[in-house]
Amino acid sequence: MENYAKADSIFMLIFDDKDPIFLNNYGFNKHKMGFSDEGIRFIQASLQIKPDNSYAYRNLAMINIDNGELETACDNLKKAKELNFYTKYGNEVNELSVKYCQ
Repeated sequence: MENYAKADSIFMLIFDDKDPIFLNNYGFNKHKMGFSDEGIRFIQASLQIKPDNSYAYRNLAMINIDNGELETACDNLKKAKELNFYTKYGNEVNELSVKYCQ
């Protein structure tokens, strides 16, 4: 948790609500700090700017998994796959789908 708090202080210094990559990363960090709802809002804002960001859908799925929302997680994993997560980032989304969506 300590590293996420340090990261949060840096995120606050460089805050950019127009950068979808920033918003996605900031949102996932917020979740890791225990603020899932706030994290989801930032990630959703990132998707408003860059709707084809497969990593944002992966992050949403991870939050859903952590919160026990498996049906929603599987929807987000499916979307990440449709947006070619594998090509850009590897097999993680496929592995999560096998583990949680069967």
